[in-house]
Amino acid sequence: MLIIKKLQILAAKLCEEFERLELMNSNLKVEISNFIQKTRRAEDINGNEKTSTTLTRTATNNISRVFFKVGKVVDVKLHPNADRLYVQTVDLAENRTRTIISGLVSRIPKEQIEGRMALYACNIKPVRMRGIISEGMIICACTEESVQILELPAGSVPGDIVSFPDYPGEPDLLLHPRNKIWEAVVPDLKTDENGVATYRGCPFTIKGKGV
Repeated sequence: MLIIKKLQILAAKLCEEFERLELMNSNLKVEISNFIQKTRRAEDINGNEKTSTTLTRTATNNISRVFFKVGKVVDVKLHPNADRLYVQTVDLAENRTRTIISGLVSRIPKEQIEGRMALYACNIKPVRMRGIISEGMIICACTEESVQILELPAGSVPGDIVSFPDYPGEPDLLLHPRNKIWEAVVPDLKTDENGVATYRGCPFTIKGKGV
């Protein structure tokens, strides 16, 4: 009888332990379920934020993201490895001059470039062209018949920044090729009937000096 009683007590304890484990398992399931729901909500919120950010950046894929500055061409040479390219040394009022390569040899004589003011896109990613790194792009007006360097407002000096009243915003530090911002804005760059450079009808403007 003593043995039977001990077995009954042991069985009772085992039942209690089993019930306790079942309760713990049930609680754990609830916690896991709550965790999964919270994670999904966080993913949804994060996904919405990413979508919103993407839409915002897409909506601002305009001229405000390109950094245009006035520069003075202090030297022009033929590229030693490409007879159709000029190598320009340009003063942009920075702590050093920039080397900027252009394919203008067949369109504009060297004498018409050297020493003059011109407009440059300055946050284009530097690219090596036939062994020399180009650190920007000169902006010209082009037709099938001719290419002309843009005329700048009177009083323009190296370092002057171009803005667009209809498109406020800070330019990117660097335009990454994969984002194709430059490719997106180029089709809307035009000159008006007065020869003024515009983006979607909005003139290139240098504050205090005009268009």
